[in-house]
Amino acid sequence: MRTQPIKFAGYGAGQTDFDAVEGLASPGERLRLHQVLDRITQHVLNPAGSGFTSLTIVGHSDRQDLAAMTCDQRRTSESEAAENRASSAWAWVKTQVNGRLVLHGVPAVDEWWESNPAFTWALVYAGAGQLEYPQPSSEQRALNRRVLFLVGVFPA
Repeated sequence: MRTQPIKFAGYGAGQTDFDAVEGLASPGERLRLHQVLDRITQHVLNPAGSGFTSLTIVGHSDRQDLAAMTCDQRRTSESEAAENRASSAWAWVKTQVNGRLVLHGVPAVDEWWESNPAFTWALVYAGAGQLEYPQPSSEQRALNRRVLFLVGVFPA
C-alpha cells in the first residue's frame, strides 16, 4: 500500500474555505477525492467488511511577507492559515460523507469519524514550511496555499 496524495491548490490570500477551492481542482483530483469519500461512506455503512482507510489532511500556507509584522506574527499568520485550510477541508469531508449516508437512507451518524474501526484521520498544519515555490511569483503564491489529502487504502 502506498499513500496517495490528492492536491487542491489555488487559495486566495487569506482564503481558507475548502469548498471554494474544491471546484477549481482538476476533474481527476476531484474524482479521486470523491472516490475516497465513497470509500469512507462504505466504512460507515459496513465497518467490518470494507478494509481500512487512513486520511491525513495537510494545510499549507504561503510565506507571510508583510514588513509591518514581526517574525512571530508572520509565523502565527502562516500557521493559522494552514490550520484553517485543513480544518475547513475536514469539515467539508464530514459534510460530504453525511450527505452520502442520507442518500443511502441512513441518518448522519454522530461522530462516525471517532468511532469507526475501519477509518482513521489526522490533520497537519504545515504553515509555510513546505513551500512548492520558495521564491514565488504572484501567480505561484496561490499554489503554495493548498490542502493535500494523503490517502492510505488497505483492502479487506
